[in-house]
Amino acid sequence: MIEFGNGAQSFDIRDVSANGQIVVGQAINPTTGMPEMVRWTSGAGLEYSGALNGLSTMARGVNGDGSVIVGSAGKTQSSARAVVWTRETGLSDLGPGALYDVSKDGTIATGWGAGGASIWKRTGNDWQVQPIGGVYAYGISENGSLVAGATNSQVLQPFLWSAEKGLVTLDTLGRKGGFGNDVNDSGVVVGLLNTQDNKQEAFRWTSAGGMTILPSLSGGPDQTSRANRVSEDGSVVVGQSGDGVGRAVLWRVLPSASEPDNVVLVDAANTLASVGRVANQTFSVMEMQRLALGRLQAPCGAGKAGETCYSLTTDIGGFDGNADLMSRLSIGHAFTDNFSAGISFAHSFWRDLPKDFGNDNTNIGGGIYAQWQDRTADGEWYVRGSLAGNRYDVDRNRPQLVFTETASGESTMTGWGAALELGQSHDLSATSRFGYYGGLRHSSLTMDGYSEKGVAFPFSYGDVDYRSTSLYAGLSYGLDLTDKIKWSVNAEIEQDVSHRNPRLTAKADYIGAVSIDSDLARTRGTLSTNVSYALNNSISIGVTPYLSRTATRDAAYGASIGISGKF
Repeated sequence: MIEFGNGAQSFDIRDVSANGQIVVGQAINPTTGMPEMVRWTSGAGLEYSGALNGLSTMARGVNGDGSVIVGSAGKTQSSARAVVWTRETGLSDLGPGALYDVSKDGTIATGWGAGGASIWKRTGNDWQVQPIGGVYAYGISENGSLVAGATNSQVLQPFLWSAEKGLVTLDTLGRKGGFGNDVNDSGVVVGLLNTQDNKQEAFRWTSAGGMTILPSLSGGPDQTSRANRVSEDGSVVVGQSGDGVGRAVLWRVLPSASEPDNVVLVDAANTLASVGRVANQTFSVMEMQRLALGRLQAPCGAGKAGETCYSLTTDIGGFDGNADLMSRLSIGHAFTDNFSAGISFAHSFWRDLPKDFGNDNTNIGGGIYAQWQDRTADGEWYVRGSLAGNRYDVDRNRPQLVFTETASGESTMTGWGAALELGQSHDLSATSRFGYYGGLRHSSLTMDGYSEKGVAFPFSYGDVDYRSTSLYAGLSYGLDLTDKIKWSVNAEIEQDVSHRNPRLTAKADYIGAVSIDSDLARTRGTLSTNVSYALNNSISIGVTPYLSRTATRDAAYGASIGISGKF
């Protein structure tokens, strides 16, 4: 989102150039205190045109490259002056009236003047006015050959004008009247009609299909619905709809084999809000994948030369309404009394993710580790390196809000993580131990960009990257409760030293582009406890409940249940 006004007071946006680089409208000039025509670019910011002989000015239309701006001066119809701005001439007074639109090349403008609805043709820096009949002319086609507006036959009636056919009044389907706001080069006219019960309805008119009433967000007594602009191919209409104060909406006309054509209506603000929910859900699931990378790097306990260890663990946990049931198999081998290494494999057999995340059981991962350890006078020390990766094939559905579409797409989320850890433990007695450890941890995750399908206004999403490098430290305490039952507790804190928070970018034709940043915590922590029972000298079972603070500032909780052994 761009703040076009750069702090200006009452910035009223009226039009955007075809190249999307220039925004025009009206803002209060902080120097003069007058409402003035303004032109905004990302490089120069706001440029004020100045007042016209003490009259306020308003920009109402801009040509394709932003070099010609048309509008009006004055606050009342009796004092209104048609004005045009160019870089070469500055602000020019074209006489009584107001200009509302201008052709793409900036040579023909339309509005109303002393003779009613008119067009102004430019030759060099001179503008010549030509009345075309009717009262008001609001829209002109990009090539300047067609004009839409309103003519007065007791009440205002929408019209289409061309040099060949002159002024043609459009059928209003029994409504009280209305006016045309815009027309494209193919002669598709859009505007509004006034109903007999004083409602406003948006319309789209074509020479082949005639008048079509566009659907509204509401059918209430204060219904306000109008079409303001039409795309060059005529399939998309933008405007506003709702009760009282209208909301920005888009209509898309989908050709149908049987009449009438299917018209899709979407609420622009709600559509952008649904993309915001996509972003929040994406950040949450990426954090879940990051936590899974850490579990994939956990070792099993091979100690003596020639000893092989294994563990089969099922972990169920979640946060922020998400849950994951992941099973992990780890196998390790001690090649010497000091050196051991191992591998792990994991798969999520069940996931309870946001309803808009599909789960096709493709979440898999694996890890490896290598460890050097040695005894000390009262315990042991170790250094361990580990590496893990995971993959999740994602079926995405954009959340459906009021007057938004149910959109879907497919993506892949991949991640890898690595850690280097150094730790030491001390035997406090024959049955108790105390340890501490610390290290450096890195994780990197990416969700591939994708495009939605099956909707009238599809969004295309860019890649979402999440990087985190952190220092972490922990303390542990263990106690043998009996010969077979052991208990331990562990506390860990983690602090990012470098990170790239995920950012979701999305864009859709006629709606625009949006970029949504996450706000992830740099400090995280985990508290866990374990109780294990030795079935014999080689096999034990255990349960480890845990509670942690995630990067998304949620409380994650869960437990792992497993069986482990050595041979």
